[in-house]
Amino acid sequence: YAMLIGRRSQTLLSVMADNCGHLREEGGFILAQGAQMPEAGNLIGVTEGRYGPPLSQKYYMQGNDLSTGLMHGRRIGPYGMLRLGGGYTYQTTSQEGWMENVYMGGDGAVTISEHALSSQERHNVKAELHYQHNADSLFVENNFSFLGSHHDTRNNLFADAHSLYAVKRQFGSFDNFFHYIKKTKSGKVRRFMTNLFGRSLPTAHISVLKDEGGIAQLIDGYDFGGQVSGGYSARISKQLSVSAATGLAAVYRGYGLSDIEEAPQTMRHYSGYDLNVSLAPGFTFEEGALRIEGQLPLTYYGRGFRDKVAVDYHVNKVLPEWNLLLRYDMNGYFRFDWTLAYTDKMDVPATLITQPIITDYNQIVTHTAGAVARNRSYVSRFGLQYSDVMSGVMASATIAVVKDKGNLIRDFDVSQGQITYTTQSYRSSGLSWNSSSFLSWRIRPLKTKLDLSGRYAYSQTEAMRAGVIYPVVSHRFSLRPSLLFTPIRSLSWEASVSWGYTRLFHQYEEVSYRSQRHEMRASSRLTWQLLPQWDFFTSADYIRLELQPSGSRHIYFADAGTRYRLGRYELSATVDNLFNTKSYETGYQIGMDSFHAFYHLRPRRYLLTFRISF
Repeated sequence: YAMLIGRRSQTLLSVMADNCGHLREEGGFILAQGAQMPEAGNLIGVTEGRYGPPLSQKYYMQGNDLSTGLMHGRRIGPYGMLRLGGGYTYQTTSQEGWMENVYMGGDGAVTISEHALSSQERHNVKAELHYQHNADSLFVENNFSFLGSHHDTRNNLFADAHSLYAVKRQFGSFDNFFHYIKKTKSGKVRRFMTNLFGRSLPTAHISVLKDEGGIAQLIDGYDFGGQVSGGYSARISKQLSVSAATGLAAVYRGYGLSDIEEAPQTMRHYSGYDLNVSLAPGFTFEEGALRIEGQLPLTYYGRGFRDKVAVDYHVNKVLPEWNLLLRYDMNGYFRFDWTLAYTDKMDVPATLITQPIITDYNQIVTHTAGAVARNRSYVSRFGLQYSDVMSGVMASATIAVVKDKGNLIRDFDVSQGQITYTTQSYRSSGLSWNSSSFLSWRIRPLKTKLDLSGRYAYSQTEAMRAGVIYPVVSHRFSLRPSLLFTPIRSLSWEASVSWGYTRLFHQYEEVSYRSQRHEMRASSRLTWQLLPQWDFFTSADYIRLELQPSGSRHIYFADAGTRYRLGRYELSATVDNLFNTKSYETGYQIGMDSFHAFYHLRPRRYLLTFRISF
């Protein structure tokens, strides 16, 4: 870093690079997240049998990173600030993984094994211009940004057929955000916001190679549009105030799609628009400890999509929503909340084109389908909170009941005559409720803080897969105690344990599927300042993963380090992954589908750092 500071301006230049792909987090190794089972209502989208891996990608990806940027800020007048900035980032990543999925259906079990070696290279260029005026009665902000990107992705897939697919994409975008707030002496507030944007959709060259031959496909496109919103609020009486907000969002899109061939050229072109208009009147009533808030949003959704010949799809709907909040705050100790909300919304996907899928016959299967989903839900939530700062006790409890109903109004395919993958029609409806509680108790004589949280959730839904309707029932229970102990100012120890249990039941084509899962985690953190200039820290994590249908897997992580400071000089040494846990595998079952995966972790690492401050 290099910084130049003046009375009314400052300039900062930064250059950062590493060759470990952000594998290390500040303060030691962050506990890897275990495989989580989806909510029952979300099982609709798991028809392909894949779900998020137990580890976030940054914990098992190796890569190089380079980031450089220049920022200049200058104060203009007593309330204004102008900021100019720009930067470039470069990133390469690579990973290796194995996946084995077992799919259960009416024709029996199908097992698909896959070994993947993937790599990605990214180049991003960004520029920004920001101005802000911040006075007592007037706030004005405008931010303009530009982004240009080039991504190159390659993946070796070793399955029934050895293949390599590569995707090259270039795209750019700009965005301009404007915000205006004016306050009057009478307490009225006027608000106005706009957000104008434009971008070119990723221009992709998708190719699949085998031996010395190969086939490819071209995808390009663009979209541009804007958002404008404004609001007004005023106080009618001492207890009652009213407000109104309105918004307009419009986007126009264009797509180009080629046939799959050895030397493709963009042939088919499509265009369409999305329009969203909303109006949300509301009110707020306050009288002593009582507060009531309400809103009644009205939203208009419109969409049209066509090629050069005819309109392929059109939707036009006006949907109401409403929400109500009742809050009672008694003497600052007890607070009672009750909310009731109704939502009738449409999900209109903005992007029709996603990543390619490689079939056993070495063909490209491009997802070029779109859909509009209608979702209605009723939510009632009750909450009670107690807080006493003097005694160090805080407790809360909530109960939420949700009734939802969703269905796919229509799906459409814009890649006629090609190998395509289209979204699957679905519908779902059901009732779910969950309760959660939290207790925090600070025991001052023992200098200890104890937290205890628990949650139970129940869900009963009805979903449809491949035209067959089946029920899904789930039970979830979790408990997590944690302890923070600080006997002396220089010593701090924190420990926590969490336990979770999940049980799901499906019935599909008159066949019942049951699955249950236990999960245990524990962590410990110790920080000790031996001398004013010398401190020591260590951390340990434990995960118990259940391998279905039987068995379990125990995983241990630990880090340690020390730091010594003397005036302007600082020397630190850390050892990451003391147990040298390099990899692990896990298997589990979600209803009808079972999964098995193998994951690489970072090996043990020693890091020595020397720092001097001028």
